[in-house]
Amino acid sequence: RNKTRYIVSEDIEFHLTALYSKQNNKYDAWAPDNNEELRTYSDKKGMDSQSTNAYSLRTNLNSWKDLQLLSITSYSQNEMEHSYDGDWGNEDYWKNPPFNFYPETEEEEIDFFDKTDRKRNAFSEEIRATLPLTSASSLTGGMYAQSIKEEDVASGYLMGGDASEFNGSFSINTIAVYAQYEQEIIPKLNFTLNSRFEKHSIDYNGDSNNYGADSTTITFKTEDELTGFKSSLQYSLSATSMVFSSFSRGYKAGGINQNPYLGTANRSYEPEFNLNYEAGYKSVTTAQQFQFTLFMMKRLNQQVQISSQQEEGNPNSFYFYTANAATGQNNGAELEWSNWVNDILQIGIQGAYLNTHVDAYEFKTDSVTTVTLGNREIAYAPAYSIALNISYLINSNIKAAMIVSAKDSYYFSDSHNQKSDAYQLLDANIDYFRDNWSISFWGKNILDTRYAVRGFYFSLEPPNYEDKLYVHWGDPAQYGVTLKYQF
Repeated sequence: RNKTRYIVSEDIEFHLTALYSKQNNKYDAWAPDNNEELRTYSDKKGMDSQSTNAYSLRTNLNSWKDLQLLSITSYSQNEMEHSYDGDWGNEDYWKNPPFNFYPETEEEEIDFFDKTDRKRNAFSEEIRATLPLTSASSLTGGMYAQSIKEEDVASGYLMGGDASEFNGSFSINTIAVYAQYEQEIIPKLNFTLNSRFEKHSIDYNGDSNNYGADSTTITFKTEDELTGFKSSLQYSLSATSMVFSSFSRGYKAGGINQNPYLGTANRSYEPEFNLNYEAGYKSVTTAQQFQFTLFMMKRLNQQVQISSQQEEGNPNSFYFYTANAATGQNNGAELEWSNWVNDILQIGIQGAYLNTHVDAYEFKTDSVTTVTLGNREIAYAPAYSIALNISYLINSNIKAAMIVSAKDSYYFSDSHNQKSDAYQLLDANIDYFRDNWSISFWGKNILDTRYAVRGFYFSLEPPNYEDKLYVHWGDPAQYGVTLKYQF
């Protein structure tokens, strides 16, 4: 990564960022027996790799009568591979007890390997202007445009064996305009109002071989017009503390599901809108930082992730897609506090409480079957999460720190009622620093706790193919050394 700052004059300044990243990660994280030794049985190892070239140019211009102009141009090229062994096993594993499964036909000996190569290029441009109106007010306006081109090429045992090749392409275009007005109403009381209008469109084309439909090509288009806004008040109680409140309307654009077996009703999903209310208190001093926030969110046309197994005993007939529920809500509170007890000991706490609910909604698993879900908490929404940080200066060059974190249980999916267990983790580090360099010895999850971060519920194991929860364990204990030198 390279960052270059070039100051032409007092009125012109350029910031150029260039990034090259290559991640050659393997992907083999699931096991039919959910063993805690992190042992897998796949006969073919998968990949979760990505290479990226990205560039960003930020231009600051100070122009006529304190008018400030900002331009942000960015471009990225991304190539990704995601592949995996769909049955998570091998021939010997299934033939031995307790399964004793010997395929009776050649079809049952099919290789379940699934591979997707994805190329995504993205370009965006933003132009923003800020003009002080008076000593107590200012106006900001701007426009934003983005173009994304994506190509997906999949091969292997696809869509439950109904296809061996699949090609899909997306053209996603976004253009938006926005404005913000800031005003000091009275001393210490500031008001901000902003709004954004966005036009979001998607053109999709996909084709696959031998999946039993009348046509091997699917074309689909969506176009959404989205409007959001936010109004907020900030009141300074003192030089170090303030209270704040806001009301806003946000949105999440709709999209298109690629799977060719989905019916027309499930091909696309609509935008989600939400109404947000927030209020809080913040205080910052040299020894202590404190912030407490209450929030309420009403979710309209809520987007949910659906998964369903279409064929018993076929692990790759597990379809994923996005759909819209009716309405939902997220309410809760967040707390951040840190304090230097004395010159050598600092204690910090970060905590959150979250109460969620999605109303009952229906979706079709096929052309005739309708399932009702919802009327419960949403997936991946633990009721509480908390972290305690303690750092201690052993001397002027050595610091020790410890972080204890905890998270409540949560649903793994919007499509079933299986939940994770609550868990706690312990991290620690010792840092030595001198002049321009430092060295850190650190450990993450040093108690080697097993905690599930994702779960599927479907039938995989012969001969009875009973539904079962399969989990992906979080990272085990990790230890490392980090060396830094500042020029």
